[in-house]
Amino acid sequence: YDVALSFSGKDRVYADKLKAKLTLNDIAVFDDKAEQAQLWGTNLQLHLAELYRVRARYCIVLVSENYVTSRWTQLELEAALAAEFERGEPCVLPLLLDDTKLKQLLSVKGCVDARTASVDHIVSLVRSKLAT
Repeated sequence: YDVALSFSGKDRVYADKLKAKLTLNDIAVFDDKAEQAQLWGTNLQLHLAELYRVRARYCIVLVSENYVTSRWTQLELEAALAAEFERGEPCVLPLLLDDTKLKQLLSVKGCVDARTASVDHIVSLVRSKLAT
């Protein structure tokens, strides 16, 4: 995958909107809904850890109050941060949905604020990242 989105289920409306725009721009995005049959019966803890650590080039983290309270998003974030450490290059792309701070992300890490950046602009940023 070019991108895996890490988000709380409570933020799915925004995540689906972003995923749709990314897909329209020929960006391969992991989609748990589209892969529901494949995921059914799978050990999700192992599968998602491998997905976010190995199979996705970038992980867009939809940072929100909902994000910090989900155990699944913490698993995804840990795997994506491990990928960043192993690769020695940034692959975790924080996208702020509100003012929530994630203790796992350094305050000096570049972020994009979804409250001021349009989905089209975010897609163009992802396209630029993928071109490098």
